[in-house]
Amino acid sequence: MKKEELLTYQIQYIARVLRRHTDKDTLTYGITAEQGRTILYLHMHKNEVVHLTDLQQTFKLRKSSITSLINNLEKNGFVTRCVEDLDQRQKRLELTELGEEKVQLILKTFKEEEDTVINSLTEDEEIELKYLLNKIMKSIENF
Repeated sequence: MKKEELLTYQIQYIARVLRRHTDKDTLTYGITAEQGRTILYLHMHKNEVVHLTDLQQTFKLRKSSITSLINNLEKNGFVTRCVEDLDQRQKRLELTELGEEKVQLILKTFKEEEDTVINSLTEDEEIELKYLLNKIMKSIENF
C-alpha cells in the first residue's frame, strides 16, 4: 500500500497544507494560526469562564504548549489572565479589545479557507465528509 492511500497520511497532508496556508494569512495580522484558533475559541466562549486546562483539553495540547501559547498572546496584548474571585490560584482567560479585533480578521481567513475546501465538494459530499470526520474525531477522542 502506498503512503498516499493511507487515511492517516491523507488527513495529515490536508492538515499540513491548510495550516501552512492559514499561517501565511494570519501572519499578516501578526499571529499564527494556532494563536488565531485560540483567540477564536475565547471569543466563542466569552460568556463562559475559560482556564488553561479548558484549552489544553479542547486542543489536545500539553500544558507547556498551552502555557507558551497564552504567554505569547498575553505578551502581544491579545489576552489577559484575570484572577478568580473564589480561588486566587485560578486565572480565567479573557480577550482584550485588540484580541477581539483580530478575531474578525481570523474569521474572514478561516471562512475563505473553508469555502475553498468545500467548493470542491457537492452538498451531499460535504454533509457526508462532515459526518465521517465527526465519527473519526469521536473514535480517537481518548487517544
